[in-house]
Amino acid sequence: MIRLLLALAAASPIAAPTAAEPPLRLRDAQAMVAQAERTALAQKIPMSIVVVNQEGRVILAERMDGAAFQSVEVAQSKATTAGSLGIPTIEVEKAIAGGATNLLSLHGLVALAGGVPVFRDGQLIGGIGASGGSDEQDAAVAGAGAAALPKQ
Repeated sequence: MIRLLLALAAASPIAAPTAAEPPLRLRDAQAMVAQAERTALAQKIPMSIVVVNQEGRVILAERMDGAAFQSVEVAQSKATTAGSLGIPTIEVEKAIAGGATNLLSLHGLVALAGGVPVFRDGQLIGGIGASGGSDEQDAAVAGAGAAALPKQ
């Protein structure tokens, strides 16, 4: 019986499953982080920059020389919040300040500027977060990164 199974396995090769290309690829994240880093360098602010997919899973994380170690986790949380809600984290901050305190019950939510959703062809595909500067600097760096998403 075992010989028969081995013979069948050798005679009929099984094709490896092919994975569909993800909506947000590593090369996309690399282009976005490169532009975000250039923006941070122009402001002379060491930052952490994180890109996540639509599931909130990290695709690429970078901590620039001199950036605080805590900034990596904050940048990831900003990216995940923006990528899951589809709005910049500054809008979450404004909503809570305006009385939408129910948002505070969402696990892992970060209401700090610097998280920007990433869209391709109108579809939410992830988020990018930056941390290490002021609210305005973080938002500008993340926004520059999101704008650098390559066309498909």
